[in-house]
Amino acid sequence: MTEVVNVKNFLFSIRETGYRSFAHTLAELIDNSLQAGATKVSITINPEDTSQISVADNGSGMAHEALRTALQFGGSSRFGDRSGAGRFGMGLPTSSITLARRVDVYTWKAGTILHSYLDIDKLQRSQRASLPHPTKVSAVPFALTGAQGTTVILSRCDRGDKIHDPAHLEQTKFELRRIFRYALPRSVLEFNNDRLDPFDPLFMSSFQSEHCAAQYGPVLQYRLPVASGNSLVEVRFSELPVGAFRELPNADKQKLGISRGAGVSIVRANREIAYGWYFLGSKRRENYDDWWRCEVKFQPQLDEFFGVNHTKQQINPTRELDRLLTPDLEHISRILNARVRQEFQRLARLKPVATAKAAQLRDRYLPSLMSPQKTPMRDIRYRIEIDSGMVDNSFYRSEIRASELVVYLNARHPIAPLYTSVKNAATDHVEVLEYLILAAARAELAAPTSKARWWFRQFRTGWSDTLATFLGN
Repeated sequence: MTEVVNVKNFLFSIRETGYRSFAHTLAELIDNSLQAGATKVSITINPEDTSQISVADNGSGMAHEALRTALQFGGSSRFGDRSGAGRFGMGLPTSSITLARRVDVYTWKAGTILHSYLDIDKLQRSQRASLPHPTKVSAVPFALTGAQGTTVILSRCDRGDKIHDPAHLEQTKFELRRIFRYALPRSVLEFNNDRLDPFDPLFMSSFQSEHCAAQYGPVLQYRLPVASGNSLVEVRFSELPVGAFRELPNADKQKLGISRGAGVSIVRANREIAYGWYFLGSKRRENYDDWWRCEVKFQPQLDEFFGVNHTKQQINPTRELDRLLTPDLEHISRILNARVRQEFQRLARLKPVATAKAAQLRDRYLPSLMSPQKTPMRDIRYRIEIDSGMVDNSFYRSEIRASELVVYLNARHPIAPLYTSVKNAATDHVEVLEYLILAAARAELAAPTSKARWWFRQFRTGWSDTLATFLGN
């Protein structure tokens, strides 16, 4: 008789499953922790062995039989379950071996610690491919404190060449914050001891920013037939506050998740499984589309309609679902794109631009400023920006860049949101406020001696603190 599956070849084939990112691979393990009732999950890259990653939780732990099948492909006790994230019993072994050549699982409850493992190199050398029976052990590496829990350790990681790159790690944290945004208010997720706060791509949560997006229109609801009757798909849109964010430097907008953030978030059982250009028909993606967002939520009963596979990282909707959702979503996306375009045009007509131009024209009536090269400057241009990276408490800082005087307003100072609010209101008051700011900055930069510059810095610090106090901060 011939075996249905060549186990040894299967193991190396499934390593090519192709998770979209490091975050999506880890998400499979986090799913298991959260479904086991964990209130804390801690991910650690071993500082002494950077090819080893641990995922520890304080969930319910596993008994002997559950651990025996946990590393078996399709062996989950939740196979076919439609009540939570897990369903196929593939997440733990598949995600683990796509990253590592060995995975160890330690689990404990009622004072008993059990251990099992899957080592693909050892299986390749063995005559018979089978998993070891769980054994009792006396200690757990990287365990969280508590009467019960589970730790998964991935060793000999050879599939994550960028895992240790700082920029890649920050991107991984960002994706995890978005994927598990609905779980994080209730559970703690740590990555290398950094606690991850939830990130709402719709910008409708106040914990993320002082400037919240506004929901556009009502929540759309669509009912689809399932075996038990019907199940609901919910769709909502949001409009980001263009006036509050558009003046930020591009790097800050990208860090906040605004730039390059256009798309639709697909949320299954309160866990994001995909983010992309879904259900938007023939609409092309434009820069204006960064300023509105969409979320589509559904329950696992509708997996067949959305085409969810065992990796839970993208969708392949049926034609029936596409015909149901796309006309509405495409229509609304075009409306929102037009509204964003109109808002940018409106803001472009506001007086701050005229103020800067007027200051440039009138600058010739003032004593010349000296450039950093100690030469008189002519035809100075003026600009005001919001700076979210200032390290002190000053209201502003200023500098000469080429032939431009740039004033950076401290985003953490209470005057910054007040300035933004006045500017967005398009009143005459913004012109006076702009002139006050530009005049103070120019006077400081015109200070002739180091002693005078020191005095200005002292004055600016004291003035900024006093202003913050008067404004109630």
